[in-house]
Amino acid sequence: MEELKYTGEKFSIYWDSQEEILFVDMWGEHKKEDAEEYKAKFEEFANKIPSGKPIQILVDVSKQTKSDNEARKIYTEVSKRPRSGNSAICGANIMVRVIAAFIATATNRKNIKVFAKKEDGLKWLKEIKTK
Repeated sequence: MEELKYTGEKFSIYWDSQEEILFVDMWGEHKKEDAEEYKAKFEEFANKIPSGKPIQILVDVSKQTKSDNEARKIYTEVSKRPRSGNSAICGANIMVRVIAAFIATATNRKNIKVFAKKEDGLKWLKEIKTK
């Protein structure tokens, strides 16, 4: 399988085929265009990642400052996709924790968790995968 890795202006996305986790790093202020770019890359990656099962996702938002309403709507839409599996949102400040809680509620997903540290989110994803 080809290496799946992309770095844009406001995020990077990488599929770790050994861990079977999609790593996403976000930074700066996110607007509609940034979220649309992420959505397109997520779909592209999801189509290339084998198995068809939901994808475990670790998102590091420690360097993201905020997202506007349009961006939040798009991120919510992406998290509703069948390929969006267990999601660990890491490094979240209070604003991002509120956004993550909004997305989890709006999508009725119980498999989105917020963690202070990336290591804790990774540990949770690995533990839940083995269950």
